[in-house]
Amino acid sequence: MTGSKEEIKAAKLHLKKVLAENHGMTKSEKVLEAIDNLSNLWKNSTDEAVSKLAQSPSTSELVYGDWVSISAPSYPGRKEVEGRPDLFQYTLGRMSFNIFQPKNILCSIEGITNMVNKSKQAHEDLGDVTYNNLITFTVHTPDGDIPAEMTMEGYCYPDPENPLRCIVAFVGGSMRKPDSVAKDPKLDKIWTDTFGTAYSKADQERGYFEYFMQWIMKKMLKLEMPTDSNQRYEMKRIMKGYLDIIYLDETMRITKGNRGSIIIVEK
Repeated sequence: MTGSKEEIKAAKLHLKKVLAENHGMTKSEKVLEAIDNLSNLWKNSTDEAVSKLAQSPSTSELVYGDWVSISAPSYPGRKEVEGRPDLFQYTLGRMSFNIFQPKNILCSIEGITNMVNKSKQAHEDLGDVTYNNLITFTVHTPDGDIPAEMTMEGYCYPDPENPLRCIVAFVGGSMRKPDSVAKDPKLDKIWTDTFGTAYSKADQERGYFEYFMQWIMKKMLKLEMPTDSNQRYEMKRIMKGYLDIIYLDETMRITKGNRGSIIIVEK
Protein backbone atom coordinates (compact mmCIF):
# COMPACT_ATOMS: atom_id res chain seq x y z
CA MET A 1 0.00 0.00 0.00
CA THR A 2 1.94 3.01 -1.28
CA GLY A 3 -0.89 5.51 -1.65
CA SER A 4 -0.03 6.47 -5.22
CA LYS A 5 -2.49 8.58 -7.18
CA GLU A 6 -3.41 5.53 -9.25
CA GLU A 7 -4.18 3.45 -6.16
CA ILE A 8 -6.23 6.26 -4.64
CA LYS A 9 -8.18 6.71 -7.87
CA ALA A 10 -8.93 2.98 -8.03
CA ALA A 11 -9.96 2.90 -4.35
CA LYS A 12 -12.24 5.87 -4.89
CA LEU A 13 -13.98 4.23 -7.84
CA HIS A 14 -14.37 1.03 -5.83
CA LEU A 15 -15.94 2.94 -2.94
CA LYS A 16 -18.48 4.60 -5.24
CA LYS A 17 -19.37 1.22 -6.74
CA VAL A 18 -19.84 -0.46 -3.37
CA LEU A 19 -21.73 2.54 -2.01
CA ALA A 20 -24.18 2.43 -4.94
CA GLU A 21 -24.67 -1.31 -4.46
CA ASN A 22 -25.58 -0.66 -0.81
CA HIS A 23 -27.96 2.24 -1.56
CA GLY A 24 -25.65 4.81 -0.01
CA MET A 25 -25.63 3.28 3.46
CA THR A 26 -22.26 3.92 5.09
CA LYS A 27 -22.96 1.45 7.92
CA SER A 28 -22.59 -1.45 5.47
CA GLU A 29 -19.53 -3.58 6.24
CA LYS A 30 -18.32 -3.52 2.63
CA VAL A 31 -18.73 0.26 2.43
CA LEU A 32 -16.83 0.75 5.69
CA GLU A 33 -14.00 -1.45 4.38
CA ALA A 34 -13.84 0.60 1.16
CA ILE A 35 -13.82 3.86 3.15
CA ASP A 36 -11.00 2.63 5.42
CA ASN A 37 -8.96 1.53 2.43
CA LEU A 38 -9.35 4.87 0.62
CA SER A 39 -8.69 6.87 3.78
CA ASN A 40 -5.53 4.90 4.63
CA LEU A 41 -4.14 5.27 1.10
CA TRP A 42 -4.81 9.01 1.29
CA LYS A 43 -3.22 9.45 4.71
CA ASN A 44 -0.14 7.42 3.75
CA SER A 45 0.27 8.72 0.22
CA THR A 46 3.75 9.01 -1.24
CA ASP A 47 2.60 11.95 -3.35
CA GLU A 48 3.83 15.14 -1.67
CA ALA A 49 0.76 17.27 -2.47
CA VAL A 50 -1.67 14.59 -1.31
CA SER A 51 0.34 13.94 1.85
CA LYS A 52 0.38 17.64 2.72
CA LEU A 53 -3.40 17.88 2.21
CA ALA A 54 -4.01 14.79 4.36
CA GLN A 55 -2.07 16.31 7.25
CA SER A 56 -4.29 19.40 7.47
CA PRO A 57 -7.47 19.07 5.36
CA SER A 58 -9.56 21.39 7.55
CA THR A 59 -7.46 24.39 6.44
CA SER A 60 -7.54 23.54 2.73
CA GLU A 61 -9.40 25.65 0.17
CA LEU A 62 -10.82 22.37 -1.15
CA VAL A 63 -13.39 22.32 1.65
CA TYR A 64 -15.31 25.17 -0.03
CA GLY A 65 -18.09 24.60 -2.50
CA ASP A 66 -21.49 22.95 -2.92
CA TRP A 67 -21.22 19.28 -1.97
CA VAL A 68 -23.97 16.83 -2.96
CA SER A 69 -24.43 13.85 -0.66
CA ILE A 70 -24.01 10.42 -2.26
CA SER A 71 -24.39 8.61 1.06
CA ALA A 72 -27.81 7.85 2.51
CA PRO A 73 -29.50 10.08 5.11
CA SER A 74 -28.87 8.93 8.68
CA TYR A 75 -31.76 10.41 10.63
CA PRO A 76 -33.21 8.09 13.31
CA GLY A 77 -36.63 6.56 12.79
CA ARG A 78 -36.49 5.68 9.11
CA LYS A 79 -39.78 4.28 7.76
CA GLU A 80 -38.65 1.35 5.64
CA VAL A 81 -40.70 0.34 2.61
CA GLU A 82 -40.60 -3.30 1.50
CA GLY A 83 -38.85 -3.68 -1.83
CA ARG A 84 -37.50 -0.11 -1.79
CA PRO A 85 -34.12 -0.12 -0.04
CA ASP A 86 -33.28 3.05 -1.99
CA LEU A 87 -36.19 5.01 -0.46
CA PHE A 88 -35.51 7.01 2.71
CA GLN A 89 -38.66 8.16 4.43
CA TYR A 90 -39.03 9.92 7.77
CA THR A 91 -41.62 11.99 9.55
CA LEU A 92 -41.10 15.74 9.33
CA GLY A 93 -40.51 15.75 13.07
CA ARG A 94 -37.68 13.24 12.80
CA MET A 95 -36.05 15.32 10.07
CA SER A 96 -36.20 18.53 12.13
CA PHE A 97 -35.87 17.53 15.80
CA ASN A 98 -39.64 18.12 16.11
CA ILE A 99 -39.23 21.77 15.17
CA PHE A 100 -41.33 21.83 11.99
CA GLN A 101 -45.04 20.96 11.93
CA PRO A 102 -47.04 18.86 11.30
CA LYS A 103 -44.42 16.64 12.84
CA ASN A 104 -46.09 13.28 12.00
CA ILE A 105 -46.47 13.85 8.26
CA LEU A 106 -44.41 11.42 6.15
CA CYS A 107 -41.64 12.72 3.89
CA SER A 108 -39.27 11.16 1.34
CA ILE A 109 -35.81 12.69 1.09
CA GLU A 110 -34.76 13.43 -2.49
CA GLY A 111 -31.35 15.03 -1.96
CA ILE A 112 -29.02 16.82 0.45
CA THR A 113 -26.52 19.53 -0.53
CA ASN A 114 -23.90 20.83 1.88
CA MET A 115 -22.81 24.38 0.99
CA VAL A 116 -19.53 25.56 2.52
CA ASN A 117 -18.65 29.10 1.51
CA LYS A 118 -16.97 32.23 2.78
CA SER A 119 -19.43 34.93 3.78
CA LYS A 120 -18.96 38.69 3.55
CA GLN A 121 -20.65 39.03 6.92
CA ALA A 122 -18.89 37.08 9.68
CA HIS A 123 -20.60 35.64 12.76
CA GLU A 124 -19.18 37.28 15.89
CA ASP A 125 -18.32 33.92 17.49
CA LEU A 126 -18.08 31.47 14.58
CA GLY A 127 -16.19 33.25 11.81
CA ASP A 128 -17.01 33.84 8.16
CA VAL A 129 -17.38 30.34 6.68
CA THR A 130 -21.00 29.24 6.37
CA TYR A 131 -21.98 25.57 6.60
CA ASN A 132 -25.53 25.23 5.26
CA ASN A 133 -27.45 22.07 4.43
CA LEU A 134 -30.22 22.17 1.82
CA ILE A 135 -32.59 19.20 2.01
CA THR A 136 -35.07 18.63 -0.81
CA PHE A 137 -37.91 16.24 -0.06
CA THR A 138 -41.44 15.18 -0.96
CA VAL A 139 -44.26 15.62 1.56
CA HIS A 140 -46.92 12.92 1.38
CA THR A 141 -50.27 14.51 2.26
CA PRO A 142 -53.78 12.98 2.12
CA ASP A 143 -54.47 15.26 -0.85
CA GLY A 144 -51.33 14.44 -2.81
CA ASP A 145 -47.56 14.77 -2.82
CA ILE A 146 -45.83 18.15 -2.79
CA PRO A 147 -42.12 19.05 -3.00
CA ALA A 148 -40.52 21.04 -0.18
CA GLU A 149 -37.15 22.43 0.87
CA MET A 150 -35.51 22.69 4.27
CA THR A 151 -32.33 24.61 5.08
CA MET A 152 -30.14 24.18 8.15
CA GLU A 153 -27.89 27.20 8.58
CA GLY A 154 -24.53 27.04 10.33
CA TYR A 155 -20.86 27.93 10.40
CA CYS A 156 -17.64 25.94 10.50
CA TYR A 157 -13.97 26.57 11.20
CA PRO A 158 -10.79 24.48 11.62
CA ASP A 159 -10.19 23.07 15.09
CA PRO A 160 -7.03 24.87 16.30
CA GLU A 161 -5.93 21.74 18.17
CA ASN A 162 -6.67 19.16 15.45
CA PRO A 163 -5.93 19.96 11.75
CA LEU A 164 -8.09 17.01 10.64
CA ARG A 165 -11.18 18.41 12.36
CA CYS A 166 -13.75 21.11 11.58
CA ILE A 167 -15.91 22.60 14.31
CA VAL A 168 -19.53 22.99 13.17
CA ALA A 169 -22.33 24.96 14.79
CA PHE A 170 -25.90 25.37 13.52
CA VAL A 171 -27.66 28.64 14.27
CA GLY A 172 -31.05 28.31 12.59
CA GLY A 173 -33.03 27.05 9.66
CA SER A 174 -36.19 27.30 7.62
CA MET A 175 -38.68 25.34 5.54
CA ARG A 176 -40.14 26.79 2.36
CA LYS A 177 -42.24 25.99 -0.66
CA PRO A 178 -40.34 25.67 -3.96
CA ASP A 179 -41.29 27.85 -6.93
CA SER A 180 -42.90 24.81 -8.57
CA VAL A 181 -45.46 24.74 -5.76
CA ALA A 182 -46.05 28.50 -5.65
CA LYS A 183 -46.74 28.56 -9.41
CA ASP A 184 -49.20 25.62 -9.35
CA PRO A 185 -52.60 26.55 -7.83
CA LYS A 186 -53.42 22.94 -6.93
CA LEU A 187 -50.08 22.28 -5.21
CA ASP A 188 -50.16 25.69 -3.55
CA LYS A 189 -53.56 24.89 -2.02
CA ILE A 190 -52.26 21.56 -0.70
CA TRP A 191 -49.31 23.43 0.85
CA THR A 192 -51.62 25.95 2.53
CA ASP A 193 -53.98 23.24 3.77
CA THR A 194 -51.01 21.28 5.18
CA PHE A 195 -48.87 24.02 6.70
CA GLY A 196 -51.09 27.13 6.92
CA THR A 197 -52.25 26.55 10.50
CA ALA A 198 -49.94 23.67 11.47
CA TYR A 199 -48.17 25.48 14.32
CA SER A 200 -51.22 26.98 16.01
CA LYS A 201 -52.92 23.59 15.73
CA ALA A 202 -49.89 21.85 17.27
CA ASP A 203 -49.91 24.32 20.16
CA GLN A 204 -53.56 23.50 20.86
CA GLU A 205 -53.01 19.72 20.72
CA ARG A 206 -49.69 19.58 22.57
CA GLY A 207 -49.76 17.45 25.73
CA TYR A 208 -48.04 18.27 29.02
CA PHE A 209 -44.94 16.14 28.35
CA GLU A 210 -44.44 17.51 24.83
CA TYR A 211 -44.99 21.04 26.10
CA PHE A 212 -42.38 20.47 28.80
CA MET A 213 -39.81 19.07 26.32
CA GLN A 214 -40.31 22.03 23.99
CA TRP A 215 -39.88 24.40 26.93
CA ILE A 216 -36.59 22.65 27.78
CA MET A 217 -35.38 23.05 24.16
CA LYS A 218 -36.31 26.71 24.12
CA LYS A 219 -34.55 27.26 27.44
CA MET A 220 -31.38 25.32 26.59
CA LEU A 221 -30.90 26.61 23.05
CA LYS A 222 -32.68 29.95 23.41
CA LEU A 223 -34.75 28.65 20.54
CA GLU A 224 -37.18 30.80 18.59
CA MET A 225 -39.70 28.44 17.02
CA PRO A 226 -41.44 28.68 13.62
CA THR A 227 -44.98 30.02 13.37
CA ASP A 228 -47.82 29.75 10.87
CA SER A 229 -46.62 32.97 9.22
CA ASN A 230 -42.86 32.32 9.44
CA GLN A 231 -41.49 28.79 9.00
CA ARG A 232 -38.10 29.68 10.42
CA TYR A 233 -36.28 28.97 13.68
CA GLU A 234 -33.20 30.48 15.32
CA MET A 235 -30.91 29.20 18.06
CA LYS A 236 -29.38 32.00 20.10
CA ARG A 237 -27.29 29.62 22.21
CA ILE A 238 -24.52 28.04 20.16
CA MET A 239 -24.21 24.24 20.27
CA LYS A 240 -21.03 22.94 18.64
CA GLY A 241 -20.14 19.58 17.13
CA TYR A 242 -17.29 18.45 14.94
CA LEU A 243 -16.46 16.63 11.72
CA ASP A 244 -13.21 14.73 11.16
CA ILE A 245 -12.17 14.82 7.52
CA ILE A 246 -11.01 11.30 6.67
CA TYR A 247 -10.71 11.91 2.93
CA LEU A 248 -10.63 15.03 0.74
CA ASP A 249 -9.80 15.83 -2.85
CA GLU A 250 -11.13 18.18 -5.55
CA THR A 251 -14.37 16.21 -6.04
CA MET A 252 -14.99 14.06 -2.93
CA ARG A 253 -15.10 14.60 0.82
CA ILE A 254 -15.66 12.00 3.53
CA THR A 255 -16.30 13.07 7.12
CA LYS A 256 -16.98 11.31 10.41
CA GLY A 257 -19.04 13.29 12.91
CA ASN A 258 -18.84 13.45 16.67
CA ARG A 259 -21.74 10.98 16.85
CA GLY A 260 -20.02 8.54 14.53
CA SER A 261 -22.02 9.16 11.36
CA ILE A 262 -20.03 8.98 8.10
CA ILE A 263 -21.07 11.23 5.23
CA ILE A 264 -19.75 11.07 1.67
CA VAL A 265 -20.28 14.03 -0.64
CA GLU A 266 -19.22 15.02 -4.15
CA LYS A 267 -19.05 18.17 -6.24
